[in-house]
Amino acid sequence: MKYSIMIPARNGGLYLKEAINSVLSQKFEDYELIISDDNSTDNSREYLKTLKHPNVKVLFPEPGMSMSEHWDYVQSKSIGIWQIFLGQDDGLQPYFFEYAEYLTNLANKKNIRTIMSSRAYFFWPGVEDTYGEIAVSYNAIPKEITLNSKKEALKALLGLQSYFELPEAYTTSIFNKSIFDETRKLQNGKLFLSHPQDANLAAIACSLEKIYLKTLIPLGWVGSSPKSAGLAITDKKEELSELRSDYLQKIKNSKIIYRCDLGDFSFGSLAAYLWQAFIQTPTLRPQRVNKILESVLFKSLVLGGIRNYVKIHYAKEKEFLDIVKNNHCSLILINIVSFILQFISFMDKNVHRIRNKFYKLIYCTQNIHIKQSEFLGKSLNDASNLSMQCYLNVKKL
Repeated sequence: MKYSIMIPARNGGLYLKEAINSVLSQKFEDYELIISDDNSTDNSREYLKTLKHPNVKVLFPEPGMSMSEHWDYVQSKSIGIWQIFLGQDDGLQPYFFEYAEYLTNLANKKNIRTIMSSRAYFFWPGVEDTYGEIAVSYNAIPKEITLNSKKEALKALLGLQSYFELPEAYTTSIFNKSIFDETRKLQNGKLFLSHPQDANLAAIACSLEKIYLKTLIPLGWVGSSPKSAGLAITDKKEELSELRSDYLQKIKNSKIIYRCDLGDFSFGSLAAYLWQAFIQTPTLRPQRVNKILESVLFKSLVLGGIRNYVKIHYAKEKEFLDIVKNNHCSLILINIVSFILQFISFMDKNVHRIRNKFYKLIYCTQNIHIKQSEFLGKSLNDASNLSMQCYLNVKKL
């Protein structure tokens, strides 16, 4: 089996159907689609029981798992050489398998086990208050680059980029199964040892692989909907309280412990999530590296980046100061680091801006940007029809 597409779902409803269709609608046969329903209370289970397709495997695990534990369970049932998790409100690009064949062949030649792409976004109705009026955002540039895993991970830990820019085997990333097998061997059979699961996957990739392959043509749609767990954590709206409570309660009851050194889970810092993922997976790296990660000096550097996050989220100031105190770090040093990182970030953004302009000059760049008001009554499938045309235009080169 060449590919495993894994969808851990819970109360996915309409979004889940579209995610599944984004896989089954493609003309490719050498894959398995594994959908695991975590005791949904909507009509998801009834819908899944009606699926009759030779490539589909539906699982109904026992209740009580956190999201990380659920993902661990799903992956343990997968056999594909190359594997990717897909969120229930996400989708694969309509050219996924065709393009993945090219990328995996290229990765095999370079002895690379992790592949990722730039991100394309699909915003479902109902998230406008958080993400604005955009419905579809897609950019494709026909270029592949090789990046240093440790350098990119350090940038994410310092807040110079989000860990979404790292390989995560999630919607825009594909991992060779051997990485999951190696991780389980090093962690007594466990794949996930931290929350959230995507940060854990990034820590795995950057710990076990020196380099990774990145393409600037998106592999999937990163969906955001009223059922997105990430949205429930970052957006404190009352209508998301039930989803937020369910998610946090499952983490609290989980056998996987979340270390709160840099704030509890609801603090919401991506750098803190990634740092915690590295700390929770010590057997993936040499002990000397783990000592550096846990040192007061390195915590101060990470907190310097988090300080810039707090400047945007003013309500978290008191919690941040408590974190600094509890970790015995110098606030003066953190503020100095914060200022330096702000300058580096400013310069880095300008470099990226110049690079992107250069790419537009020498490559056939394809873009889609559609507002919600212009996309009324349309679906993820409609967005995929547009991105397919972009891919075909790029492929002509």
